[in-house]
Amino acid sequence: MLIPYSVDVPMERWPIANLAVISITIAVSIWVFDKPPETVSDLDALIALHGWETQPDYSKTSFVLAREGTHFKQWFGHMLAHGDFGHLLGNMFFLFVFGNAVNVKLGNVVYPIFYVIAGLMAAVSWKLFGDGAAAVGASGAICGVTGAFLILFPLNDTRVAYFTIWRWGVVTVSSMWVLLLYLAYDIYGMISGAPRVAFVAHIGGTVTGVTLATAFVLKGFIQSESYEKNMLELFGWRGRG
Repeated sequence: MLIPYSVDVPMERWPIANLAVISITIAVSIWVFDKPPETVSDLDALIALHGWETQPDYSKTSFVLAREGTHFKQWFGHMLAHGDFGHLLGNMFFLFVFGNAVNVKLGNVVYPIFYVIAGLMAAVSWKLFGDGAAAVGASGAICGVTGAFLILFPLNDTRVAYFTIWRWGVVTVSSMWVLLLYLAYDIYGMISGAPRVAFVAHIGGTVTGVTLATAFVLKGFIQSESYEKNMLELFGWRGRG
């Protein structure tokens, strides 16, 4: 098991938008936990599962991306709810580690817009190419954030805790290797048809994040500091200025 827990990216200002996203998501998720099963769903069906025939009807539930006939509010609401505390804490920890740096680079106005777009595109990917199950969670939007991080900070160090049957420890590696490994895992999960995780949504979010971050760099909206090198510069592109 690999758990990235810290990135070496100087914080030029407070990542207010990312902290707000995390706070709102935690609050909504905890509120949803208290709803009765017939209103939200049971625990298993909340995590983007295989489409079991006994799965409840989510067509009028605001916080679950339904199998069919998705309501307008569900496109946004599903990003705010999670299946259980483990699902919630894992996602929010990952968002805190990588989202703060992306927030600082994009700014507190653009970042939440970027986050929502990534989540919506992840949901579209799931509806078009997923197995048709109901889905919930911020994973797709967060993958958009990590996709942007991959483009903006590929060489910045990431500290990773690792655990095996025999030992555990901490290593420091360039962030691109960590994020590419997670992307490879998502691709493998999608191809293998592994249950309980919406891998297609993860990939849709990642592609959105990579695409938007690349466009921001090409248009000069984002520029690397003197101590940074983004992915385009790494492959020989010379930015403006």
